[in-house]
Amino acid sequence: MNISKHRLDKLIPVAFELLQTSEMVERIGQVEVIGRTYHGYISSFGAMMAISSPLAAALMFENGTANGETRTKEDRRLIPGELLKLLRKEGETVVPPNLNALSEFLISKMHGNGLPRATKMDLAAACVALKIAMRSFPKK
Repeated sequence: MNISKHRLDKLIPVAFELLQTSEMVERIGQVEVIGRTYHGYISSFGAMMAISSPLAAALMFENGTANGETRTKEDRRLIPGELLKLLRKEGETVVPPNLNALSEFLISKMHGNGLPRATKMDLAAACVALKIAMRSFPKK
């Protein structure tokens, strides 16, 4: 799976802009930081996409923990939400405005043979761009 460098160059500034208003970013004094846990979450999301499927990764992260609460202050449910916002804002991937969850978007794109390769590539590119943009913030 090769992600276009041109596509990443377009997505990274959009991801950085989205992070400016994200709940993942915390202001400590004059510095905006992102918790280390979120860095782990985005890596885990990408790995889960590769090992199982994008839909499985989205569902797992959107559901939080078994009892619906989070174990840490950092809520992993923010990751698929930010990815959906990124795909919607970038504009190359058409995300209908009535879809509010990444899993809903992925289900809407499914055909008899699963997700189209283009949708998988779009999500993979968004995941990489978000991870790179997150690295521009200091870790908490």
